[in-house]
Amino acid sequence: MAGASAKRIAQENTKILKNLKHGFLLANAVYFFFRIIYHNNTFTLWIAIKYFVTLAISLFLWQQLRTHGLPRYSTYDGSVEWSGEDLNSEGLIAMFWEAAWWIYLVIPAYASYKLWASFIQPYLFSSSSENNDYSQSKRQQKKTLRQESGKGGGAKSKIKYR
Repeated sequence: MAGASAKRIAQENTKILKNLKHGFLLANAVYFFFRIIYHNNTFTLWIAIKYFVTLAISLFLWQQLRTHGLPRYSTYDGSVEWSGEDLNSEGLIAMFWEAAWWIYLVIPAYASYKLWASFIQPYLFSSSSENNDYSQSKRQQKKTLRQESGKGGGAKSKIKYR
């Protein structure tokens, strides 16, 4: 009975890995066609670098899943030596998806932080002293009037000699 279970897990893992490979190839082919061929005038070096970095991360994760899930068969009779980790179980795949979702949460968290720091906080919590920066004190007004009339010893006043 254990051999039947190992064969079932090996077949399911092979099917899952094949589907993941086809999905990966399809997603990259669509991106390649849409971004590089259809919108090639906007494809810059920076976009290419980001694409290849995310491609490398995807290939690394694919290799990890393949390493853990690919079954090994006996060379003598073709029986299953190791069925691989069950990719339908909650453990391995759930760990990858949980990590991916935590990484995806970084993007809206950063956008929320920038929105708060740049727009919301300055308008909601601006103090009244910041609003009074444009109004002058009485002393400053007197000094400005003296400078405008030429009596204050400022830059516009004339020097008188005896």
